Amino acid sequence: MNDLKKIMGIDCEPEFVKIFRHYHAIPQYTRGHAQRLQELEGSLQDSPDLILTGNAFYGVGLNDCVHAASQAAAKVIVRLEKKKD
Repeated sequence: MNDLKKIMGIDCEPEFVKIFRHYHAIPQYTRGHAQRLQELEGSLQDSPDLILTGNAFYGVGLNDCVHAASQAAAKVIVRLEKKKD
């Protein structure tokens, strides 16, 4: 949270945070993972301010995680800019 405050000037606390640690292996997808993600994304259409991401939503490698986090951050920026107007 200190990094968010320093870099982006965000000083409020999140309402909810959950951390999952994979100590023994990288996450493995179960059958139907892509379909569940599509359904989840569809259900979020009515909640544009709710943006979800994670270390295994769209890939389990570091590059996938960085890409997903960048996309989520871009969505946050768009939402915040819309709220300013």
